Amino acid sequence: RREMAIVKITDMTTTPGGRFRVGGPFSGEEFRDDYLSPAIEKGEYVQIDLDGAFGIPTSFLEEVVGGLIRKHGDVRDRVSVKCWDEPRVVDQAKRFMDNACSLEPGAS
Repeated sequence: RREMAIVKITDMTTTPGGRFRVGGPFSGEEFRDDYLSPAIEKGEYVQIDLDGAFGIPTSFLEEVVGGLIRKHGDVRDRVSVKCWDEPRVVDQAKRFMDNACSLEPGAS
């Protein structure tokens, strides 16, 4: 039985930034690499909790979830996204993960 890691956006910030670290603080790349990847690498199931953020930029979200697929392969069976504040973000995240899998050789 694997552990469930809950990774909260509010552990990093309430104001997510853009896609990459070079674009400024609180990027999707930073959240993925520094907060999500360690749990994925341990083999844990991960819930990404995006509640409490003041807006989730599309580029941030794509880099977090699409980037997770590009970096770790198809981990959709171990990752869920929670966002009661903006429910459309959950559907958007699923589309980004599916798209990353369809584009990534060997990821699906």
